[in-house]
Amino acid sequence: MAKKKASKSFRNVKQNSNEFQSMDPLFGQNRAFALEGNLVNPEVKKYLQAVRIQALSTLGANPSERVSVISTRNGNKSLYDEEPLINQSLARFDKSCSAWLGWFREMKREIDGFESFPSQEITPQTLDLLLFYFKSFLQEAVSKDGISADENVTRVLELLQTHNVDVGSEDQVLEIDEEWACNLMSQLKTKRSNKIQNLNDLRHLIKTPAPLPQNFNSWHNFITKTQPTSVLLQRMKGEGEVLRLASYLIQWLGDISKNKNVEKVSQWTLFVLLYLEKHVPAQDVSILRDLGKKARQCKLKGLTSPSNSSNYYLQVPRGLLEPHIKIEPLTAIDLVLTVVAFEYGQRDLVDWTGI
Repeated sequence: MAKKKASKSFRNVKQNSNEFQSMDPLFGQNRAFALEGNLVNPEVKKYLQAVRIQALSTLGANPSERVSVISTRNGNKSLYDEEPLINQSLARFDKSCSAWLGWFREMKREIDGFESFPSQEITPQTLDLLLFYFKSFLQEAVSKDGISADENVTRVLELLQTHNVDVGSEDQVLEIDEEWACNLMSQLKTKRSNKIQNLNDLRHLIKTPAPLPQNFNSWHNFITKTQPTSVLLQRMKGEGEVLRLASYLIQWLGDISKNKNVEKVSQWTLFVLLYLEKHVPAQDVSILRDLGKKARQCKLKGLTSPSNSSNYYLQVPRGLLEPHIKIEPLTAIDLVLTVVAFEYGQRDLVDWTGI
């Protein structure tokens, strides 16, 4: 049975029904109606173009402008799939914490090297030499800083005027430890030095260190008035006081956010972290975790009120070599987070998911 042949016009319509519609150059979309076909009435095209121009003019668009077509995403990702946004301060932390940790570890290795050397007892000859050089240190400090107004310092300097020693050729090249001298000068300004009436009293003061504070309030008063030193922290470590101070810092870190005692609390925080034992029992890790949680709280609080955040950055302690690792400016709060997270296994404290 013969098949009926389709008419020519029907074949043309069928061919044009699958015609590809070009992308609209202004809106970047495929057109709803096929206007490129051969069978479309030119008058219809003209009419639709006029309607289009009128609509664009009403909306305030310029019909002569063409926009580039937005490229589609790779794969089958949704148009609404976006990478989670992270605060710039937290992003900076994530980027810098590796270098901060290396900077910290380099100083800690240097300190551990110092601790391997046995401490030497001060001989009478060494003590006399220390007094001689301390006299020169005080004289220079008085001329530069005008500290002669302090009664105790003035009295000690007068006592030292009569103290002279024969400095040998080997002793002439020696220099007094500025950190030790500054610490001794600070002690002269305390009530403890009121009893100094002669050089023997001064010798006794040097050989007998002042007792360490015994409670929370006395420690807080101590750190806000005393610069931390390696000698002091070495002694604290020997007496088991470093971890105690770390537990107190849980409350004192908040002072940094309030711009109170920022420099002292920050530098003491650095020293405490440097002199903590690397391996501590589980019950002591809980103290360090609480310290890290406090630092995290201060960090996140600073994101919402950056105007109240401190701009004080940690300095390499006097007497330590400048680490080879170059770092971005580092605050005490960022250092606590870094050390507690990566040295003591509390990495969840630096997980910013959902923030």
